[in-house]
Amino acid sequence: MLKIGDKGSYIELSKKENPDNLFLVYVPDIRGLLVRAEETKGELLGDSEKIVIRNNAEVVAVSGYDAKSKYNMSEKEMALQLMTNRLKRERQNEIAKS
Repeated sequence: MLKIGDKGSYIELSKKENPDNLFLVYVPDIRGLLVRAEETKGELLGDSEKIVIRNNAEVVAVSGYDAKSKYNMSEKEMALQLMTNRLKRERQNEIAKS
């Protein structure tokens, strides 16, 4: 179960149950990681390269308040994570009923 302050890769933490609707925030910011990777490569990253970076980048679990006030997470990003959490719970419930 995901708890405030949990740290790990996005792929690792995104698999945990998240009944409290915590937010996963990239530390450092994912945009900076992608820019740095493109600069290192010397060209734009492909979609698969971006996904690998996103999945393996470190995140921290935070409350909605902290996501918005301390990490400047946008309303759009927050809504997307909430929708993803809801769909994940619905899928888990369907599997449990089977």
